[in-house]
Amino acid sequence: MEKMGLIDAEDLEEDIERAEFRPGGGGRKSRKDAGFGLERKGKMVKEKISLEAQKSNQELKNAKRALAEKIQNLLKKESNKALFKGIKNYFEWVRYGLLAMSDEDERQEIMRNQDISMEFVRASGPGGQNVNKTSSAVAIRHNPSKIFLKEMGSRTQSENLETARKRMFEKLEEHLNRWKLVAKGRSHDEVMAEMFEETNVGRKLEPRENEVMEDIARRLRGGKNL
Repeated sequence: MEKMGLIDAEDLEEDIERAEFRPGGGGRKSRKDAGFGLERKGKMVKEKISLEAQKSNQELKNAKRALAEKIQNLLKKESNKALFKGIKNYFEWVRYGLLAMSDEDERQEIMRNQDISMEFVRASGPGGQNVNKTSSAVAIRHNPSKIFLKEMGSRTQSENLETARKRMFEKLEEHLNRWKLVAKGRSHDEVMAEMFEETNVGRKLEPRENEVMEDIARRLRGGKNL
C-alpha cells in the first residue's frame, strides 16, 4: 500500500519479486549477496566520468598551448617593440569577438570587413603551371589574429571569395572557442591577462618595453581599452 507519498516495504518487496523475471525484458535474478549489478554499473559510470575528465583536461591543455603559441608568434612579428600595436589589436579583437560569440545575432561580427585584407592571385597547379590565366584564387588575411588562408578550389573569383570568407570565419570561430574553453565562465579580461603574463615569462625586454607589456596586462585585468 502507498500512503502520503511513501511506499510500503512489503509492497516494494513484492514489486521486486514480480520484476525478477519479466517476459521479453531480459531480466535476470541476481545471485545471492551479489546485488542487482549496481556495483558494476557504478564502476562503469566512474570510469566513464574519469575518461571524460581526462579528455576535457587534454582539450584544455591543447587550447592553452595553441593560444600561447599564437601570442608568442604575434610578439615575435611585432615591428614596433615600444608600442606593441599588433598584440593590442589582437586582444581587442578577442575581447570584441568573445562578446559577439555570446549573441547569435552578433556572431557574424567576429569577422568585420575592416579587419580583413584580400587579394586575388593566380592559382597554380602541379609543377608551377597556371590553372587559368585569370587571377581567380583568393588570398585572405585576418589582420588582428594574422590568420591567413588561400582558396583556389573554383575557377571563378566570386566562388573562391565566398568559400574563403566562410573558411576564415570558421577559423576565427575555432580560435575564439579556445578562449572560451580556457575561460570556463571566468572573466574574459582576467583570463586574457593571465595568458599574456604566462606567455611572457622570462622574455628579455628593454625597460620601455617592459612598461608597455605591464600596462597591457594591467589594462586587460581592468577591462580597459588597450
